Amino acid sequence: MNGQRAKARLIKLYGETAGARTYEQLVELISRWRKPIAASLYKDNDGPEYGFTEKDTVLIAYGDHLQRDDEAPLKTLGDWCAKYLKGILSTVHVLPFHPSTSYEGYAITDYRAVDDKMGSWQDLEELNENFHLMMDLVLNHCSSEHPWFQQFLSDEEPGRRYFTTMEEPETPWLKAVYRARNLPLLHPFETAAGTKHVWTTYSPDLIDMNWAEPDVFLEFMEIVFDSVARGARIIRLDAFVYLWKKAGTNCINQEENHEFVRLFQDVLQMANAHRVKILPSITNVTQEANYAYFGKDEEARKADLIYHLPLSALLLYSLYKGDATVIRQWLSKLPKAPPNRAYLNLAASHDGIGLTWLKDLIPQESIDELIEEAVKHGALLSSRKKTVNDDDKPWELNATYFSACSSDEPGNESEHIARFLATQNVVLALRGVPALYLSLFLAGRNDYERAKQWKDNRAINRGRFSIDEWEKKVEQEESVEAQVISALTNMLKVRTHCSAFHPDGDQTIVDTGVDEVLAILRKPTETKEGSAVLCLTNFSGLPVSILKSSFGNYFQNDEIAVDMLTDVQLAEGADIKLLPYQVLWLTKNQKNHALT
Repeated sequence: MNGQRAKARLIKLYGETAGARTYEQLVELISRWRKPIAASLYKDNDGPEYGFTEKDTVLIAYGDHLQRDDEAPLKTLGDWCAKYLKGILSTVHVLPFHPSTSYEGYAITDYRAVDDKMGSWQDLEELNENFHLMMDLVLNHCSSEHPWFQQFLSDEEPGRRYFTTMEEPETPWLKAVYRARNLPLLHPFETAAGTKHVWTTYSPDLIDMNWAEPDVFLEFMEIVFDSVARGARIIRLDAFVYLWKKAGTNCINQEENHEFVRLFQDVLQMANAHRVKILPSITNVTQEANYAYFGKDEEARKADLIYHLPLSALLLYSLYKGDATVIRQWLSKLPKAPPNRAYLNLAASHDGIGLTWLKDLIPQESIDELIEEAVKHGALLSSRKKTVNDDDKPWELNATYFSACSSDEPGNESEHIARFLATQNVVLALRGVPALYLSLFLAGRNDYERAKQWKDNRAINRGRFSIDEWEKKVEQEESVEAQVISALTNMLKVRTHCSAFHPDGDQTIVDTGVDEVLAILRKPTETKEGSAVLCLTNFSGLPVSILKSSFGNYFQNDEIAVDMLTDVQLAEGADIKLLPYQVLWLTKNQKNHALT
């Protein structure tokens, strides 16, 4: 069944003859990889073939994010994760760790090797002993020094067919191609066959692959199989929205993209890689276009995870305004993910805080206010010109999330930490799978020197850390670093042991009548035992009170509420009091024994 669907999709994409031939080659490829895939995927029996649970949380990290003298960074990362996150976090998303020439690892020269400056496959295998692995499939482009592109320059097979070129670089419709970069879309390269104008969505060192060539598809399927055999359980399709180029369009989010996601799922099924999940990186599109990647039924299965794109900016907007009204209204209207699929919730990643998705949620003047306030808190901006004559249009805030949440009162560290935790608790409380960038655990500050050195504002949020220096700070219990790692790991411990946070569980966004507060009521699925949890976040710098009657029948007969994060029982009474930026995860009449 999956094979027939895959064949039909290949014929739809590549035509009858090429599609049928590609399918035969695919079947042969799968037969060669079936045993290594099975040996990797079924070495244990630690979960369902589909779906996620409350125990699923993703850490996002660079392979060399943590550094120690005379030690491979991937080993340092694995040891740190085992020490601080084992048992409370399920998956580590190691950002591209392959040999690369630029762009923080995304200009890959060898998709099946580990950069020896980061470590080895053995280091990743050891990390995989305690955590599932999530890997990037950088499929839109490769490095200009990749052997495929060197073959292209020499006009040799097979690379000569692997890249997208334009014979007429001034073709009018190219001006409609949508990108988030100011660099030219096409770059001229001298080849053995003459000057070629090559498609470069991001930079002249990131050369766009030609996915209209069936052999490119087969090359990347082998990379997928190698990744799965090496331990990948989630595969992120990097820059996926730009995959298919079609003349006369804006070349973003084409219908062929959707067909490829379905095809990837079919191929994984054919290879018995049932546990592997797909996360397409869909940016610079509307939320409706993003949601469409879930698909409507199992037959049309597409993404297992999609990003909650506006969440990062909306959390920061709510914090700066001291008002949760906008994020409450957005979450109230958000469609539920299909069964066994989930939103990936995150406030911070290796990229910036996107502004693109706010235009349908708040007016432009509010977006401008957010930008102005973020800059006051130390953020840089990434901008682009829609046309040559346009002014630069900010499309992303660049800052570490910890720095972006700094107090309006310089030096007020306790308020800074409270503001930061107010945002991160929402990521963990919402229905879906949370993802936390490693910098968050380290209370990472803006790295202006790195941004200057790399000439890239995004690098402000990509600092590397000396693990020994950080651990010296953590030894001091009152340090910012110690308070942040303690609070975040405590939230994870609570979440992991509470069935109300199952991604398929019920979620109600409660309007308490208090604008400053976001109230999220989570309940277990019908098949799970456990109590509901009421997650409250005060986004303002003032104390607030909420009547218990605001939550309908959640509180009956003046029941006692216990904060699961602190195991503290709230005072009896008709209202709930929250301090400035305070977070409460309330359950009824029970202590949180998971913490003891």
